[in-house]
Amino acid sequence: MENGPPDAPLVMALAAALRQAGREEDGVALLQGYLAPGAGRGGAEEARGRLERVGVERAARSRRSGAAAPGPRGRRRAGAARRGASADPQAALEALRELVRRHPRSAAARAALGEVYAALGQIAEAEQAYGWASALEPDDPEWHLRLGLLLSQRYGGRRHAEALDALSRARALRPAQPELLFHLGRVQQELGAFDVALPLFQECARLDPGGPMAGAALERIADLRRSPPDFVPLPELSSPPADVPQAALDGYRVARVYLDRGEVTRARAELLPVLKLAPGWAAAMNLQAGIAARDEDWAAAVSAWERSLAAEPNQPRVRLALAEVALREGDQGRAVAFLEQAAAGGVAEAWFRLASLAFEAHDLLLARERLDAYFATSAGGLDQEPARQLQRVVTRRIQLAQGAGLGGIGLVLGALALVLLRRRAGRSLEAFVAENPEASHDLARIVSALRHEVIKHNTTLLEEVALALERGEHHAVAFAAERLYGDGVEAGVIGRFDGYLDALERLGRRHGRRLDLRRKDPVVAPMARAMDRLRRLEGPLRRPWRAPAATPGRLRAIAQALNEDAYAGLGELLGRLGTTAVGPELVLGTWARVRAEANISRLSPCELAMSGREDTLPARIFAGDLEDVLANLLRNAVTAACARGDGSGRVGVCIEEEEDPITGQESVLLRVLDDAPGRLETADIHTRGIGRGLGLTADLIARHDGSIGVERRPAELAAGWTKAIVVRLRRAEVAGPVPRLPTSVQVELDPDEADPPAQEFS
Repeated sequence: MENGPPDAPLVMALAAALRQAGREEDGVALLQGYLAPGAGRGGAEEARGRLERVGVERAARSRRSGAAAPGPRGRRRAGAARRGASADPQAALEALRELVRRHPRSAAARAALGEVYAALGQIAEAEQAYGWASALEPDDPEWHLRLGLLLSQRYGGRRHAEALDALSRARALRPAQPELLFHLGRVQQELGAFDVALPLFQECARLDPGGPMAGAALERIADLRRSPPDFVPLPELSSPPADVPQAALDGYRVARVYLDRGEVTRARAELLPVLKLAPGWAAAMNLQAGIAARDEDWAAAVSAWERSLAAEPNQPRVRLALAEVALREGDQGRAVAFLEQAAAGGVAEAWFRLASLAFEAHDLLLARERLDAYFATSAGGLDQEPARQLQRVVTRRIQLAQGAGLGGIGLVLGALALVLLRRRAGRSLEAFVAENPEASHDLARIVSALRHEVIKHNTTLLEEVALALERGEHHAVAFAAERLYGDGVEAGVIGRFDGYLDALERLGRRHGRRLDLRRKDPVVAPMARAMDRLRRLEGPLRRPWRAPAATPGRLRAIAQALNEDAYAGLGELLGRLGTTAVGPELVLGTWARVRAEANISRLSPCELAMSGREDTLPARIFAGDLEDVLANLLRNAVTAACARGDGSGRVGVCIEEEEDPITGQESVLLRVLDDAPGRLETADIHTRGIGRGLGLTADLIARHDGSIGVERRPAELAAGWTKAIVVRLRRAEVAGPVPRLPTSVQVELDPDEADPPAQEFS
């Protein structure tokens, strides 16, 4: 075979022999290698047929028959556990685990368990449960649908091909199900198969023209059929100053493009000749200031802006930029002067910043006056919602102050002081997790359930309810009202929302903190106000034939607050909760606690060598999980390095940052090194070959989409290290400060889960 193309009959015979000998993977690899050089060679069709057959038989082996449903009592237990998952998901999880243990062949029980796992964010466990349910009852499309939705929605598009397979199996069992057709079309569209997705959406809209999926399907059909407009270049709206040469104008435009792309160095190089050709051109000086601001060279930026103002005084936005620099430097008087000039020039944002400064100075009347000026001149923008929130706070405090004067100064002032003290004592979720990072995991679990159970799976119907009201479809509105407000047996969406808030407040009390979510939290408080507005619509929605004409508009406003603002805000909060700073402070603190443990302190002395990054890097992992991972790796390294007993063992930790050259994905690397003579391979970690401690570590890392393996680099071997266990975690992009572990957090692991001190290798 080395002297020419492989013989097809020989390859087929060899693949069949390998399969009969129990080496199916080797046979598959042989067929794939035969097809790799070119698909046109002889026997290629037969090779593809054999590979397809292997895939079909593997899928068939995963099927199980003989599913058995629990009795009426078991079904009631499953339903009660699933309904109670919103209030106490952990109790529901335990109840369903017990039900599955008693009825291991019940597909419904396993699917209910998967539903609770998914609500808790345990996606791998949910996938396993749905997979078992679909294997036990392959003729029930419900389980294939749930598995397909999980795979398509919780893996960022990486498992769309598997999701497509599961959804296709469901469609084969129920070909006229509109929801199935919609999700099949959605996955095909996200895979780029637009010609396949379009008829699926058309069929969905045809089968259920007034159903909940029809509107979304019609919108996607319109998007897929929309033709892009012809590009029309923007005409020159104004001419540059007469003393600006054409070469300077062209260079300015090139520099502007480079700056917009983030290429600051090239933008600066293009701008230098422009400034020489047109030294008095205000636009060029403003661009120079923008480049300096990108480099955080504020002195150079201020100098350029001031020269620009000297050349062209009528630039209110430049004055706004100078005000922001002055605020950054703490010069409030200079900032106020610039803001007043910018506001007089028509910049609405300046009024909002002036109002914020007045509020901070406790001048409520001045703050209200400036907010009125802001809303009178603003046409929308990023400051709209913060300005509305500030206006509500200012109005409420002014009303409280006026009430104090009318109702008895002493009594009202005392009550106001009590309210202010309680509000000061109350915390937002951000403040709570900053003080108690060990509660991140529990907090993320409840917030995730709140986001999915209340918003994603329920309040998204508010738009449809508004549309049904306008169409006079009263039966649909009444049905939705039962879902929103409850039916007398099960709590509605608002009741579940209140249950989640109670769960969050109980979590705060367990950690000795008082949460003030309805008033102080920037994400939950607007959501709570929207829910209060929804409560007041219960009567009109229960009796839609008597609903006022303004009800649909109110529903759409509530839908905007919940389905867009609150959903996005909770998503951003979840992203920050799952982010932890990785740096020397974390490593040294964990090292000190590990060395103080009884089974580690008995070992011979061992030094720790730190290398790599000295700053902190944000990683996508919960703080407690990260410390568990690092503690286990350090325990393992110390145990192996000190096994010789001569006091010469060494342990090292190197923090690095890595970027994938193809995808550009950035990772945070923790390299835990030792000089133990034993040998360790990546397979040993993932097959639990060295005890339960590192097996649990591998599970934790995989849960956060990370990886763990053993590497041996020449540079490390030259430095005396024999191996490095490398943990790769996704690098997070965060706008605010990255959570850090407090020094009081203790690592508490079951001693049986740590590696045995007499381990032969690390």
